[in-house]
Amino acid sequence: MLFECRYSKRMWSAAASWLSCPELLLSMGSGRPKVVDYWQALARSPSSSPKGLKTAIMLITWEIWKERNERVFNKKSSLPVVVMLKIREVAKDWILAGAKNLADLVG
Repeated sequence: MLFECRYSKRMWSAAASWLSCPELLLSMGSGRPKVVDYWQALARSPSSSPKGLKTAIMLITWEIWKERNERVFNKKSSLPVVVMLKIREVAKDWILAGAKNLADLVG
């Protein structure tokens, strides 16, 4: 659900563009059955800031999960572009709170 559904794939595609990190898409559709498998594959991706990439992955995954809960429990849905804007805003907050590696990645 966090990586395989159409909505999630659109989110990861938008995130890859935002972060200038096409490696985010390399693990998509690879038949990895567990989130930890995706995490390990994504965390091995070459990046100017590996820790920043891990932080971004956690943020993106969290926001996809929250969107899923809104759809299931509250019958509300947002377009991927709206969720992506939310991710970018939350990333700014995380950076202000001290996520310096994330700042290196999105800087």
